[in-house]
Amino acid sequence: MATVTSRQNQIIKHIKKLHDKRYRDLCGEIIVEGVKTVKDFANKADIKYIVVTEGKEEELTSLVDTEKLLVYTVNDDLMKYISSTETPYGFLLICKKPTKEFVITEGNALLLDHVSDPGNLGTILRTAKAFGFNDIYLYGCVDVYSPKVIRAALGTVFDLNVYNIDIDDVQELIQHKKAYGLDLVGENIKSIQLVKPVLFVLGSESQGISKEVRSMVHSYLTIPMNHEVESLNVAIAGCIAMYSLEA
Repeated sequence: MATVTSRQNQIIKHIKKLHDKRYRDLCGEIIVEGVKTVKDFANKADIKYIVVTEGKEEELTSLVDTEKLLVYTVNDDLMKYISSTETPYGFLLICKKPTKEFVITEGNALLLDHVSDPGNLGTILRTAKAFGFNDIYLYGCVDVYSPKVIRAALGTVFDLNVYNIDIDDVQELIQHKKAYGLDLVGENIKSIQLVKPVLFVLGSESQGISKEVRSMVHSYLTIPMNHEVESLNVAIAGCIAMYSLEA
């Protein structure tokens, strides 16, 4: 293990820049942090090196085989400087960013249209894994490999097939799957027999499904609720839809 003490260190500067999506894309590297995420992800990742807070070295080696890895030790202040959390746990992995070419598979899937909140995307990913929606297509969404999304998803992003796609891919996808858009106006999701495999389409937090995607969707579903409530959070709506398919 090597000790790093300065913000001017090139490793620290590099990690700090990795909080920017453009830099992540340029370098092909991502940040993975949080003890639960590290524990679940360590054996699936192409780890380039690890940063650990002083005093956490022994706990790190119980989670990750560090024998052949570069490990840098930092103090609490330096870890807080490079972390995306106010109270970092003490582990930070720099890993090669996964890449997946767009393909259309046969199972149930989600198309997320301009979902912008990292917490919402992370929650949707965790629920998708729970209900067997293994293919997630992202159109104009927040970066799935941002530290906040990875942390919110508890590492499940690496267990799913996640594709960043353009509008042409959206059209091809919807042509091959029965696409159901979740909306405030549509057929009651509890009373319709859905054609499997399904493609649930979820829109942005503020605007819903975008105009260009809306014109392609085959059918619209709504979740019945108290009329005093204007709408549901996109992550909650997605969770209910996925559960209803199996209920």
